[in-house]
Amino acid sequence: MKIAVIEIECHAEVLRSTILLFSKVPQYPITVFTTDSIYIETGLTIKDFPNVEIVIIPDSKNTLRFLIDNLDFINQHSYLLINTLQNNFRFFNQLKIRIPIYLRVHNVNFYWSKVFQLKKYRLSSYKLILKEFYGLEFIHRKQFLSKVTAFLFPTENLKKYALETYHLNPTKTAILPFTYCLDYPNKKIENDPKMIVIPGKLESKRKDFELIYTFAKQLVSIIKFDIELVFLGESLTIESNNLLEILRGLSTDKLKITFFNSLVDPITFEEYFSKADLVFCPMIVDTVFNLSKEKYGQSKVSGGVNDAIHYGKPIIISKEYPFNEAIVNECITFESIPDLVEKVSNYLLQPSNKIESNSNTIYTIENQLNQIQKLFK
Repeated sequence: MKIAVIEIECHAEVLRSTILLFSKVPQYPITVFTTDSIYIETGLTIKDFPNVEIVIIPDSKNTLRFLIDNLDFINQHSYLLINTLQNNFRFFNQLKIRIPIYLRVHNVNFYWSKVFQLKKYRLSSYKLILKEFYGLEFIHRKQFLSKVTAFLFPTENLKKYALETYHLNPTKTAILPFTYCLDYPNKKIENDPKMIVIPGKLESKRKDFELIYTFAKQLVSIIKFDIELVFLGESLTIESNNLLEILRGLSTDKLKITFFNSLVDPITFEEYFSKADLVFCPMIVDTVFNLSKEKYGQSKVSGGVNDAIHYGKPIIISKEYPFNEAIVNECITFESIPDLVEKVSNYLLQPSNKIESNSNTIYTIENQLNQIQKLFK
């Protein structure tokens, strides 16, 4: 048995986890079809994984044409696992795939809801509207989804929401998380400042800038110890750079602000997470993907939550985030900014510790490997 994995759009971090997970089951060799830029972003060296073959699509080549040219090779596998599918439904719908298709679900409503969910659209959205109708994307999406053998949801919450809202066939749904928990060593030195990590791109459509600023302003006014606030994701917009400039104005000898202007490589990312005391996810829970309304925790997952699970770090998050039962004991919730500041301050006064992973959760490697064996028989 051999499994073909396609990732030609984004989500290098999910591809990285997929490769690392499958590398632990030699009886399930995989062939990964991905672009040069996505592969570089994973930070992996495939020679370290004897059961993983990588087929690199040069960025200079037409990706879709490359897959057509390699279609016979793809069909020689036992299964096809599509890591991300958001933009190429027309192409995949017309591709003559003869093996079972497993599709990871990143945004539930985007796949199954009616096209028009919003009352107002940004100017940039009208290109998407034209693609949906003049490109007949909504028809190709519906047709291709009908060909999928199984939809793989990252959490029980997302699967339950999809089943209840869109009445999917339960036999065509399963859970395979985007990440897994590992025992990472804590590299924090005793006299290091307390560290709060905010993972992910710093964008106003993803993160609540007002919450971040007010939290930092109130925290710096009460803390009696040193804190480093690390924005562990690229900051590329004028708006995000303005926020960082304002936050730098709050810096004192007790508060240090660390940020990045480019993509954070996996080694640097891991280094900061190994020293983190707390992961803060100031997300905007109700969000939009493409033309669809989405809700973090219900119809899509937070990358920051995945990072906290992977590195075994406690997370503080809005009470609005619908919890997965497997991680509820690893989360600190807040209802207001004063509540947030108080809980963070009190938590950081405690000795540094790491949350122990629940051995029953789907996020353990053992349970995920068992799940792979059930899915790919």
